[in-house]
Amino acid sequence: PPAPEQAAEKSLRTARGLGLGAAITGVVSVVFQGLALLSAVLIPSNADDWSAEGVVVWLMAAFMSIMIGPLLILLTWATSFGLALAACISANTRRSTPTPAQWAGIGGVTGGIIAASIFQGAPLTIIILTAANEGATGDSGPAAATAAILVAVALFFVHVVLISKLRTLGSGVGPGTAAPGRPGFT
Repeated sequence: PPAPEQAAEKSLRTARGLGLGAAITGVVSVVFQGLALLSAVLIPSNADDWSAEGVVVWLMAAFMSIMIGPLLILLTWATSFGLALAACISANTRRSTPTPAQWAGIGGVTGGIIAASIFQGAPLTIIILTAANEGATGDSGPAAATAAILVAVALFFVHVVLISKLRTLGSGVGPGTAAPGRPGFT
């Protein structure tokens, strides 16, 4: 059986892998939402183009935003949340050995990933609630679309920051960064 230090290191590497998977899936979900929102804004602005190419583009965009887009967004959102939850549980599980110094912030970073995965559906939710409440042609339609796009951009940057933080965990330099069983591991 592996030593307790090796087991802790493996568990933390697994948590980092799950967290990276969740954050990357979150980026994909936010990009899908941003593209869906942009297509929802661009379709009405190009509604006067009745050429064959314009109609085909309009129909493809409508099909993507109504049929495929929400399904892709839902699947990536659920996958990101599941991976983030698994990473958070794995990172915050009590261990018999202390956490090595290079993994000191993994609990907070995985908590940030789960929080981001909870909010990553906000752009689509804003648009759906606005459309259901008063329709997309109401006074708040363009403001809601702008707010949703801004939230999507903010979530994109949050995910990128979380990815960069996760990538640096476990690869620090200095005392406590050697592999288990080697000098420097604490």
